[in-house]
Amino acid sequence: MSNALVREIVELKDNQGWSFTKIGKKVGMSKDAVQKYYKRYLDGGDEVEAAPAVKVAAKDKSPKNYIGPTIAFYDIETTYSAWSRILSVCIVDGFGNLEVFRLDDPRYAGESWTDDSKLVKAVKESLEAYDVIVGWNSKLFDLPIINARLLAAGEDPCDPLMHIDLMYKATGSAVRVGRKSLDNVSKYFGVANKKTPLDPRVWDAADHGDKDAYDTIIEHNIADVYVTRDVYGKLKRLVRNIHRGG
Repeated sequence: MSNALVREIVELKDNQGWSFTKIGKKVGMSKDAVQKYYKRYLDGGDEVEAAPAVKVAAKDKSPKNYIGPTIAFYDIETTYSAWSRILSVCIVDGFGNLEVFRLDDPRYAGESWTDDSKLVKAVKESLEAYDVIVGWNSKLFDLPIINARLLAAGEDPCDPLMHIDLMYKATGSAVRVGRKSLDNVSKYFGVANKKTPLDPRVWDAADHGDKDAYDTIIEHNIADVYVTRDVYGKLKRLVRNIHRGG
């Protein structure tokens, strides 16, 4: 469960009076999924700590007059197949601003459910707008799949300015914390956000157009990207060099 996401939903609902439908459009979830998160909060299932207010410029999603490097944390969800297609992508910046790219969003919808060409092009444009992108196993999984889908769509591959694969800071001579899975490392450090478990059959159902399964995939994707951001906060002092490009 993403504490940051719950906090945003509660803020928009309680303090700004947004409808569940409007909140869903902002965070990239269905109205029903947003209501489920909010009900869980009301029932005491999620404790939400207040976040410090940060004034953010809408255009570049950075605080006004900020001139430092911009950073994006990203995570993708794909189909269970050798020729993987992208189901969704989540990007959150260093200030907590979330972007959700999903196939049923009219901005990214292709000619069919299996057409991810518009989505992956939008993801490329977003990632390339940042100075640094950060993922988990992203140099061997996320970015290669993004680039494969871009090339299949007749587009150039994504060419980030700088790329950190955080997984390599949780293994080898960096730190010894057991398995290098994001789930294990996040539990080791006790970060605020939590990964959500998923049965592979949920991915299969989502790939075949099951709306509830697809919303579950989106929730999982959002949680993963916030967990990656949290773990970066624990491991960032181990980052000595940032390599250019993918």
